[in-house]
Amino acid sequence: MSKNNNYRSKIIHQRRRRRRQILESAIGVVVILILIFALKQGNLRKADGSTVDAEYEISQSDAVNSYFDTSVLIGDARAEAIGMNSGLSGWDIYAAQDLNAENVLTSKIAKNNASDACTVLDVLSERTYNSVYIGFGIEELGWYNERYISAYRKLLDNITASQPGAVIYVMSVIPVSAECSANDTVYNNPGVDRLNSLMRDMCEDYDQVVYLDVAASVAENGVLPEDASTDGIHFDKEYCHKIMRYIIKENIQNGI
Repeated sequence: MSKNNNYRSKIIHQRRRRRRQILESAIGVVVILILIFALKQGNLRKADGSTVDAEYEISQSDAVNSYFDTSVLIGDARAEAIGMNSGLSGWDIYAAQDLNAENVLTSKIAKNNASDACTVLDVLSERTYNSVYIGFGIEELGWYNERYISAYRKLLDNITASQPGAVIYVMSVIPVSAECSANDTVYNNPGVDRLNSLMRDMCEDYDQVVYLDVAASVAENGVLPEDASTDGIHFDKEYCHKIMRYIIKENIQNGI
């Protein structure tokens, strides 16, 4: 009788454990489904409170990564933010704070094939790219028109000479916030609009240069949304992703 009781207890214990395992598995499946749904909705939050941009992550296909393996980004602090937050490790990024369309020709912010400090133009003379992205303008808002366009043309002349087979994308200057624009005599949107108009006309003079209106991907009523930036000028990771999605959609996915 004691043996029967022990056997019965063992069977009951096994059944309970099996039910618990089934329940835990079911809970696991439900959690996974919830996570998948959250990703599709683009509202899953990381531990630091930021939002996982599911749409942007999905856009990073093998073809997209392969495209950026033969691309280079040149520009100022805003361009640097776009590149560093792109999640793409294949493309070369030569962008930094205080870099502008003029001093980029002489600033040694890169390294050549021998690992020696050199200018961006030195790198371009050694390597071949299919696409060149250029992002300047915010640091030059205080310049007069002739100085800006003269510097930009000199840069484009050098790049087109060293990269004759590349498509060169001149990215538009992204506007600042309405508050910043209203209170700053230099960093304001009338100045941004002025530079963009000059750049658009300039690009028409080059066969392999394309004016890329990245500002359209983030601007609302001609201004940078207030929640995009803490200073009204430099945008956060979410808005960097919006710009990258625009680049991927308009200039890559359509041709892949």
